[in-house]
Amino acid sequence: MEKYFAISVIPILMAVLLVVFATAYNKYGLIDSQTRETVRDPESCLYFSVTTITTVGYGDLIPTKKARLYACIEALSGFVFFGIFITMLVFTLSAIHQNNKGAKP
Repeated sequence: MEKYFAISVIPILMAVLLVVFATAYNKYGLIDSQTRETVRDPESCLYFSVTTITTVGYGDLIPTKKARLYACIEALSGFVFFGIFITMLVFTLSAIHQNNKGAKP
């Protein structure tokens, strides 16, 4: 079970990162692209955080000048975390497959 510990930690770290970045967006604000008003509600900040870390970026919310650096760091973190997670997932599934192959009843 301990061999599969790392693959279970990555989604937890991703969730923590989402909350940390959403908190930063709450502090520095986001701009609604239609109304041009500053948005700071937790739901919008978390939504923006999820769309940024997954690099979807719908464009309905835009980071303020103070929040742009955080958005860049979050997008790069998303690339790294998803790359690590997919690599570990493939490695883990491959190891499980190999273990099951060798243990025939």
